[in-house]
Amino acid sequence: MAHSKSEYGQRTGVLGVLLCLALAGPAFADCERPLSVGWESWRPYMYKNEEGRLSGLDIELIQAVADRMGCQLEFSETPFKRHLLQLRQGKIDLATSVQKTADREEYAWFSQTYRSSASNLIIRREDAERYHFKSFKEMTQSQFRLGVTRGYFYGNDVNEYIEKDDGKLHVEDVVSDELNLMKLLAKRVDGIFADPIVIYSMAGDIGRKDEIAMHPLGLVSSTFYIMGSKASVSPKTMDNLNQALQDLQQSGEFDAIVNRYLDGG
Repeated sequence: MAHSKSEYGQRTGVLGVLLCLALAGPAFADCERPLSVGWESWRPYMYKNEEGRLSGLDIELIQAVADRMGCQLEFSETPFKRHLLQLRQGKIDLATSVQKTADREEYAWFSQTYRSSASNLIIRREDAERYHFKSFKEMTQSQFRLGVTRGYFYGNDVNEYIEKDDGKLHVEDVVSDELNLMKLLAKRVDGIFADPIVIYSMAGDIGRKDEIAMHPLGLVSSTFYIMGSKASVSPKTMDNLNQALQDLQQSGEFDAIVNRYLDGG
């Protein structure tokens, strides 16, 4: 059957539009369902802003990665230690800003690294001249009251000591850095191990940034990853996530996101 030139042009035009849409779409969409991401209040990486909307460096980053993958995300607020348990069980798919450990590698995939930072001892500014620890080992010989966050990794030596908790050092763990900061300001602990960027951001939000100080004692610098549950996330999805993360870094969008929250730091 013969077709008119106008009809042929209309059809080829439609095909051209469909082809352009296909080429413009995600290069590796393989998500048959939304991916679940756990989060807890941890400024400036993840938090609810003044309008009550979920925001932060990690939130923007994982959303940008998902957009490039053609995947939708569902966010679930949960304390970090419970988050790890749910990842192990396959009840939550992803976690951001996670350190790689041998135990976690048993039940999770890890992306390429995307940022690094170090935890420091944070104390009250009024005590800046009181504590002169030069090492964690030296701290363990004191009656210092140390606050840590449950489920966090501070390095092998520190975490092994926390598990035993059989020395002079008194260790108290809570479910979040925010609670640790409140205990520090209330003088219920003498110091806390934390990411200074997080703690100074939290303290600034409540107008008490000048009341805390960073002690010279720092822990080993850590690299951070996006973690995917082996029980619910396929290796292909993690490969695509890595490709999307690499594309973000090469395009400059990754640096733009980081700079919005860390002032280029």
